Amino acid sequence: MAGKKTKTSGGGGLDELGGYKVLPVQIAGGASTHYLYFKQHTSKREDPLLPSSRTIYISNIPADATERDVRRVFQGVARVARVVFHAAVGQDAVKVAAATARAVSELSSSGKKSEKKKSEKAKSEKAKAED
Repeated sequence: MAGKKTKTSGGGGLDELGGYKVLPVQIAGGASTHYLYFKQHTSKREDPLLPSSRTIYISNIPADATERDVRRVFQGVARVARVVFHAAVGQDAVKVAAATARAVSELSSSGKKSEKKKSEKAKSEKAKAED
């Protein structure tokens, strides 16, 4: 790997490559090793759903990996609250997830407003009928 800087951590830590920590993962009962590369997730704008202090970016995840697989890799090392996969190349799953959460929140609040308006209208009609 010419041109890439590899740094070995002392004391049994993980190696680093180009700013990523290198995590060797045994596959198929230990018959082969696959390498995951991860680092702290950073964004131009802080997203409250994905705080950079608690979010990592992982690359080289096998295409058939599941959320359960990711949780298993970090089991006993770190608490995994949520796993977000990019849906497709060129589509930012983080932005899609954040937009979906915002839309659900807006729909929820607009639904509450709509119910409130219906309730007020019913009360108004009831008051008119009583007069």
